[in-house]
Amino acid sequence: MVVDHYNLRRKRLAGNTWGIKCILLAKRIESIVQLLGCFMAETLTQRGRQIAYKIITFQLISSGLIGLMATFFSYNAGISVVLGGLACVLPSALFALIVFRNVGAQKSKSVVRSFYAGEAIKFLLTLVLFLLIFKYVDILPGLVILGYSIALIANWLAIGRLKAAQF
Repeated sequence: MVVDHYNLRRKRLAGNTWGIKCILLAKRIESIVQLLGCFMAETLTQRGRQIAYKIITFQLISSGLIGLMATFFSYNAGISVVLGGLACVLPSALFALIVFRNVGAQKSKSVVRSFYAGEAIKFLLTLVLFLLIFKYVDILPGLVILGYSIALIANWLAIGRLKAAQF
């Protein structure tokens, strides 16, 4: 559609070389802006993926360390804390994978859809993981909730730390 608009102007300005040069320059600028837009969208997506990777890594490390400390009390305590942490970290990782599939302003509707789908899948996976943990594993329920809470708090601490590093 943009090309037709330029061609109409070009026909009107057939004898005017200055007008044609302006139109060609406008087309070049438009091409550069589109190229930069794609590059910036990809760069922003890569940055978002890196931030999500850092947050999930921080969650895993904090859950693992607290689980390791809990094993000093009993093996069941350590496993309970780690399973609770994984019930938070695995859905978050899947959410990040789903959200960062789509890139750019041209795919804004699919980005929003993937965000809502990712959040719904995250919620359902968390629910299923808790059901499986409580039903099939010999654990201490309070420590599973503690492990989940630690991973959730680690998520917010990592976000706050990354945000503070930007300013």
